[in-house]
Amino acid sequence: MNISNLLKERHEILKRIQGEFQEAMEPAMLREPENEGEPVILSVLFDDLWSPDCEALGEFYFLNPVSEDDEIQHLCGTITIAEEVTSSNFPQLFEAMSYINASLPCGAWRLDMEKRYLSYHLAVPVSIEMTGEELYRQMNIVMTNAYAAARAHADLIIKVMDREADIDFVKEALNPAGYQ
Repeated sequence: MNISNLLKERHEILKRIQGEFQEAMEPAMLREPENEGEPVILSVLFDDLWSPDCEALGEFYFLNPVSEDDEIQHLCGTITIAEEVTSSNFPQLFEAMSYINASLPCGAWRLDMEKRYLSYHLAVPVSIEMTGEELYRQMNIVMTNAYAAARAHADLIIKVMDREADIDFVKEALNPAGYQ
């Protein structure tokens, strides 16, 4: 595998998807790496994730291969719903994220190390040999799944963060039939 050619192809796929968002009048831009080893990131602004007034930032990228011998590459989608978490409700927020994460088939809600950015993150391994339309379709699947998973639970997490809901509310929302 030629890593340079691989990265060029992945860049073109992200550029193609950026164009599709822009054609649909959705704000999207490619962020080129600032340092060696960083991936190209497609950033998309979603204004309808959980409420018409609330914006979320989607970031989609291919993790760079470490060596020529790598057999898989990860496709990633991160949807950030809060960029300045100021909650004094971290214990409840972490507990809510734990319950929600346990109900997810893949991906997870997380806070960064400084507890500032609250996001949903999905990383999917694919064969390094996947190329062309197959890889383009897979990236669209990752983006759609990240968006759908974030949309399904963003409102719950925001309500807990803002102290508008408690853990019992989260449990009820995740298990409305009350199954034990």
